[in-house]
Amino acid sequence: MLYIQTLVRCVISIIVLFAFTRLIGKRQMSNMSLFDYINGMTIGSIAGEMAAGVERNLWIGVIAMSFYGGVVFLMDFIDRKSIRARRFFSGTPTLLYEDGKFLKKNFARAQLSISEFQEMCRISGYYDITRIASAQLESSGRLSILAKSETQTVTLADLNIAAREKAFAPISVIYDGKILDRNLTQLGKNAAWLQKKLKEQQVSQNDVFLATVDGEENVSCFLAGT
Repeated sequence: MLYIQTLVRCVISIIVLFAFTRLIGKRQMSNMSLFDYINGMTIGSIAGEMAAGVERNLWIGVIAMSFYGGVVFLMDFIDRKSIRARRFFSGTPTLLYEDGKFLKKNFARAQLSISEFQEMCRISGYYDITRIASAQLESSGRLSILAKSETQTVTLADLNIAAREKAFAPISVIYDGKILDRNLTQLGKNAAWLQKKLKEQQVSQNDVFLATVDGEENVSCFLAGT
């Protein structure tokens, strides 16, 4: 009898979960807000407890799932109808980089490190930050990148120019004003060489939020903005 009761509870919990999934609509994980994610975990937890907790009243779990599912549906409805509500519940995009400068305060607000930012750029196909005009972190957690106009459309293939045999991703040599000696050693350079490059650009090391070196030993410095 206990096994049959557990099986029935599992079937009912799956039916209720499926109903709420259809009600809320299709949405990728990356497009879910933190509120949606937490509610989804809560509903799943209740469903598991409902299936295994045979000593508890089945309908209490159904009511709890219905409540959380109703809240998610209501919040989605409000988001679609009100821009202000959407901004309040889902948040607004955070500008991280613009016109060659990193907005350090926004990095702290988004709890994002420069290395994480670089990883997101690489995933989007931007290994060289000098190709980027601006970048902002969306409320979904994705990074939206606007490429510079001169790098958006024209390619080497368009110009019938042969590419170099081996691509070289720029290597970071300064993070938030600190020199990365290991990376410099990898390039066969030292701090004195880097300081000379900074002096040529009339840039102080302490003002540099990120500096990279490309395959032709060009140093690109990105300052911290406000």
